[in-house]
Amino acid sequence: MAIEDYRPEDFYREVVAHGGGKFRGLQRSYGKAQGLVLFDDASHPRRSTLALAVPSLTTNKVREHILRQRLAYTQAEIRRLRPTILVRLQKLLGLGS
Repeated sequence: MAIEDYRPEDFYREVVAHGGGKFRGLQRSYGKAQGLVLFDDASHPRRSTLALAVPSLTTNKVREHILRQRLAYTQAEIRRLRPTILVRLQKLLGLGS
């Protein structure tokens, strides 16, 4: 790609990819010079889209956002499954009714 064909979106796409994400686009902010870079976790693209302000976009920030999202999903799944697991354990141990 010739340098004159290079667009800012191409740079953002590369940074997001190196951080483990999948670039979704830019969200322009009205009244602000810079917008938001939108991306998904490349290994779980059906989860919520994440966003970082353009000035703070780095591969490490992308990784941090993705890891925080994975942690939040894992914690939610544990909370969802905890009652079921406790009931099964009680039945196995003969403590349930």
